[in-house]
Amino acid sequence: MYRMVIVDDKAVERRGLQKAIDWGDLGVQVVGTYANGRLALEAVDADPPDIVLSDIAMPVLNGIEMAREIHARHPDVRILFMSCHSDFEYARSAVELGIASYVLKPIDLDELKQAVGRVVQALSLAELRQRELQKAKEDSKASLALAREHFLKDLMLGNYASREEAAGHMNLVDLALPAGASLQVAALSLLRPRESADPPPAGYIVSYAVREIVARFSGADLVLLPVQISETRYAVLALAGGTAEAGSGKSAAPAASAAPGRRTLLPGLLDALAGIHDDMGRRTGLPVKLGVSRIAGDLLSLPSLYLETDAALGSVLYSESDPIILYEAVAGLERQPVLTGADLDLLYQDLRSVLSTGDDGELDQFLEDHFAAEGPPAPELAVRRLAYTLLNMAVLLLAESGKTLRDVFGDEADLWQRVARIETVTSMREWLASVFRPVRDALWGRPDSSRSRIVGSIREIIHQDYAEPLKVDDIARRVFLSTRYCNTLFKKETGLTVFDYLVDYRIRMAMKLLRNPDSKVTAVASEVGYDNPSYFCLLFKRHTGLTPAEYKMRNPA
Repeated sequence: MYRMVIVDDKAVERRGLQKAIDWGDLGVQVVGTYANGRLALEAVDADPPDIVLSDIAMPVLNGIEMAREIHARHPDVRILFMSCHSDFEYARSAVELGIASYVLKPIDLDELKQAVGRVVQALSLAELRQRELQKAKEDSKASLALAREHFLKDLMLGNYASREEAAGHMNLVDLALPAGASLQVAALSLLRPRESADPPPAGYIVSYAVREIVARFSGADLVLLPVQISETRYAVLALAGGTAEAGSGKSAAPAASAAPGRRTLLPGLLDALAGIHDDMGRRTGLPVKLGVSRIAGDLLSLPSLYLETDAALGSVLYSESDPIILYEAVAGLERQPVLTGADLDLLYQDLRSVLSTGDDGELDQFLEDHFAAEGPPAPELAVRRLAYTLLNMAVLLLAESGKTLRDVFGDEADLWQRVARIETVTSMREWLASVFRPVRDALWGRPDSSRSRIVGSIREIIHQDYAEPLKVDDIARRVFLSTRYCNTLFKKETGLTVFDYLVDYRIRMAMKLLRNPDSKVTAVASEVGYDNPSYFCLLFKRHTGLTPAEYKMRNPA
């Protein structure tokens, strides 16, 4: 229904026009009548109608003057004039105002209905064209967004044969990273709840939720682009320091310290990821784990950045206590066979750790890690070289305790000869396990008692230094273990990883501090080792079910 006002200085004509025609049949509603152009202009300024049906000769402000003002201020309003034949030439001076029609007085109602009908038809056609144009724009924008997402997915998964091919496709989807900008990738892994009778939400619901939530945290300073990798894995490309819209071609001043590699996270990304994690849990009921890559300055580095997020998500050092895992925190800790290019210091540390604290299962796992159980066969020379290396390390460990291989096995020479006779990697792994078990028992006896002592030392370190920027590898070095085995034996003894225990202890200390009525959440976060209050609040709520502020309110001193 189009809105129309009637302007005429004669009250009888105003009322007659309003009642003589069933305007509703024409799709028109009369929303006001006015006695002169000034009153009508004020009404139009306050609430513009679609049509103005007006006389020309009126006091205060005539129809031509009113039309000129309306045209200047509200060019979309359609104007129809009614007037005597003597005013026709005067009305022609208003052609430049885009007058929709002109009806002579005395008014022929059929002629007036036809004139208004033509205006309604023109308005309907203009609306239709506008809707079609808007839809075309939206379809084009949606198609471009979809094309960009497909490109980013293929790029992250390494589906381009060369950088040149990837760069060509990047131009096709109008995607570019401005000079001075930085990027980072976060991968979201959606996990099934441990205990839930309800089926997980449908995939399209999750997909919609991810996109809506990510969009909510995207802004001018930090642009976030969601990319669906699989049903349970999404990637979020974060851009900072350049234009607010990827692909616009406009660059902006880079953010402070925007050079890649100088910061662990882009400004504002941790807060955004914490918010995304929290909202995903509320919207879908699915636990979310996030792996975050390092910072780079080139879109074509996305394949390696995505691999870093995958490594972070697959880290054995973290669990559900810490839902946001930085690749920099776990780099180098992935399980890798060391048949070639072995780091001898790390290998010696690992062997010492597993012999001092590990049970048979951990010893078997150590050998499986270093003698690859899967993949292509290892070169025979590399297998034998690694076996000789491990035996020499066992000799060094025994020497530290004043013992030798002869003390353990009697005939030492046979051990070295056996290495040369073993024919398969599996046989070598099984034979070394049979050798290292008695070496372990000769060095430290059964692992249970020493394990308890080491776990006690780890607890003591955490209790003393929890307020410091303490990391798992720092703790491992202080108890003379490799990070991996430090974490493994602590979990075997306590049921928690070292990191879980550290977080749990920090939260318990925070709960004590929050009971103080004068405590501030930001200060408490810092006192228990967290520089970022948002991250602290996320961990606190995961452990207690309450935000720090809610906990403080419910637990006054």
